[in-house]
Amino acid sequence: MVNFGLAFVLWLIAFAIGAGNNSIADLFIAPGFGEYGSHVYKIAVLIVVFFVLAWIYARQNRGATWGSSVLGTGFLWVGLSAIADLILKAYVWNIPRQCPETYKTIVSSTCVLADYYIWEGRLWILLLVSAFLAPLLMGIRANR
Repeated sequence: MVNFGLAFVLWLIAFAIGAGNNSIADLFIAPGFGEYGSHVYKIAVLIVVFFVLAWIYARQNRGATWGSSVLGTGFLWVGLSAIADLILKAYVWNIPRQCPETYKTIVSSTCVLADYYIWEGRLWILLLVSAFLAPLLMGIRANR
């Protein structure tokens, strides 16, 4: 049985850490390493955060149904992360939904879906993959 309450609370913690991480990156990382270096830093930190939170979740959900529990959590975390990302960009930060035809640069997030362009160096997809795989991998580790 998936413990959606715990999974949601842990995702909220990841969201809060991500918000703080964005501020730290904008203030301290971006001036020295540029926008792309800041982007890589933010994604790397959040991947680690998801794995730590997945370890906490996996330790609380052992037993016969741990497999469905961690898979449900992975789907929940990916869904919440993608929805939050798209809503924040479109409605809070007012980033345009449509990308211009001339979008060819790695250093400019000029549309809502720009961070999903892995072929242009954007790494958001890796975070979503990690958010899905982290509970599964940590569940396997915790239930050996």
